Amino acid sequence: MVSVLAFTLAHQLFINNIWLSFPIMAAAGAACGAGLGWSYGLMFERPTLSSWLAYNLFYDAAFLLLAAASVMIFEPVISMAALLAGGPPPPELTARGFPLVMVFIVLTSLTAAWLFRARGRVQLAALLLASTLLMLLLGMNVAIIGLVGIPGQGWWMVAEFFGYILLLDAVFLAVFALLERKGLAAEGVVSP
Repeated sequence: MVSVLAFTLAHQLFINNIWLSFPIMAAAGAACGAGLGWSYGLMFERPTLSSWLAYNLFYDAAFLLLAAASVMIFEPVISMAALLAGGPPPPELTARGFPLVMVFIVLTSLTAAWLFRARGRVQLAALLLASTLLMLLLGMNVAIIGLVGIPGQGWWMVAEFFGYILLLDAVFLAVFALLERKGLAAEGVVSP
């Protein structure tokens, strides 16, 4: 919840007002956080700050690659001003970005399974679920970056987006470090 609040505030300051979307974003953030935390708990027997950082940075890299792929593959079909004036992205944009998201769900799941040495179907399913939640709930907006006409060929938007992801990571890491300091995560009282 703290991460969603930080993201919404940053979005307000640098892009536009999305406070009306806060309940939906909080639900998406809770689902993604639960999927990420559950899959992390299955992949790492002993939670540490460094493994949590590595796990989060892996998914950050996946989002960054998704944004870069979108900018390289798609041609802009709508201006940033028109997009921001119209509320949520038009269904045509989502429909065009959806296949790219599907590819990234598969690539992210397989790469995570290899990188984090998934053992067995439960771990594979957990990684697939985490990747699916992250890419469908958060990645759809990333996948359409290349469809939006942005001064500077869209690369500025990719960099700005990555800055938001790093902000969310900082919040995740701070909460994890707090839990680790209190010994709750290590004792299994709270899952990371």
